[in-house]
Amino acid sequence: MLTRGMRPKHPGTILKNIILPELAITQLGLAKRLGVSRRIISEIIRERRPVTPDMATRLARVFNTTPKFWLNLQAAVDLWQLVST
Repeated sequence: MLTRGMRPKHPGTILKNIILPELAITQLGLAKRLGVSRRIISEIIRERRPVTPDMATRLARVFNTTPKFWLNLQAAVDLWQLVST
């Protein structure tokens, strides 16, 4: 059962606050590694763009995770928004 408690962390927030600082990677550096524009990364970090399956695959490749990890983060945010409205 879904609750209307605290909003889950958006994947962009995790990138911005945890992963990029820990690895000392800039948004531009990440964009280059992923083969996308800096604008796309900026929009994800500002929570204005969701993590798509394509982006999840790219992030998984760069950070040695799985696409499922990134998609689950995004799905949690999407479901929370749906239930909270």
